[in-house]
Amino acid sequence: MKSQLKHAGFGLLLLSALNSQLSTVLAQGSLTPPGAPAPTMKSLDQIEARTPIDAAHTPGDANNQFIISAPGSYYLTGNITGVSNLNCIEINVDNVTLDLNGFALIGVSNSIWGIWVAAPHKNLRVHNGSVQNWGGSGMYCWLASNSQFDHLRASLNYGTGIYGGTRSIFTACTAETNLIGISTDGESTLTGCTAANNSNYGFTAGNYSTVTACTATANGSGGFNLQNNSTVIACTACGNKGGGILPGDACTVKDCTVNYNVGSGISGLGSLVIVNCTVNHNSGDGIACNSDSLINGNTASYNLNGIYVNNGGSLNRIDGNTANHNSQVGIRWVNDFVIRNNAFLNGSANYSPAVGTGNTGPLNAAGNSTSPWANF
Repeated sequence: MKSQLKHAGFGLLLLSALNSQLSTVLAQGSLTPPGAPAPTMKSLDQIEARTPIDAAHTPGDANNQFIISAPGSYYLTGNITGVSNLNCIEINVDNVTLDLNGFALIGVSNSIWGIWVAAPHKNLRVHNGSVQNWGGSGMYCWLASNSQFDHLRASLNYGTGIYGGTRSIFTACTAETNLIGISTDGESTLTGCTAANNSNYGFTAGNYSTVTACTATANGSGGFNLQNNSTVIACTACGNKGGGILPGDACTVKDCTVNYNVGSGISGLGSLVIVNCTVNHNSGDGIACNSDSLINGNTASYNLNGIYVNNGGSLNRIDGNTANHNSQVGIRWVNDFVIRNNAFLNGSANYSPAVGTGNTGPLNAAGNSTSPWANF
């Protein structure tokens, strides 16, 4: 027992000595703060580095509900209903991104533009929302060059659904029941867009534009109206009045489906390239052109005429096409190269004038053809 008490006393003495040393080493520091506390959380601007569209941040004037007058990123916080005799959002500066944030700008009776650019500006992007029922265009931005419009819906606008400026890019936009669906100035690109039931054209685009994988149906004046030096690839134009695809001079139309239009399927000027298209059941000509064009690898059946060279046209190469069951002529040419085509069961003539004269290949039955240029 004495030995145990002796050892316990020694332990208490050692612990006391250690506590004395630790109290010296870990002495309390100063309780006075070195300065004002620094923020430890992000500010609202750091979390949402954008400006909401509202009366406090983007106040309007006598003509506009809201005005964007400084470069930056802006967004909607909810649907906005228009006001009679006013535009909704005016943009009067370069370098603006406007995110509709899934919401809609909804016009009322006598409202004007949904979104508009009043003077030449550049580098605008509008995306992710809808414009509906405006007395003018849903988006009237033809003075905004070098701009982008994507994932937008435009409907029931008295003017154009979405109207972009020079060098615009349109992606995944839809436009229905407007005056014109989607319109853009020259040097623009449209991809994956749809225009339906617009009272005028589905799409219009200026010189040097490219339209890819777009669809135009049941529009009142035509599906696609393209100015000179433009390209249309893998598009569908069906059920439009006034024609399906209407290219200007020196345009390319490739891999398109153009059926059941009132008017011609594809009807353009000179120096066209029209290849690998399906052009059937149109009330006018399937394919119509003037001079210096390449018409190759198309199927043009059940139209008024299958392939039709206008009076005065010449020097077209009409090569490797199929033109059957058209109500008048399968292939009507003037002074052209007509080779390796198939034309059967057309109403008044398969070829007019007859092939095998001038610069055309002979007409042969497939079983006894000896010429690589023969038509059938």
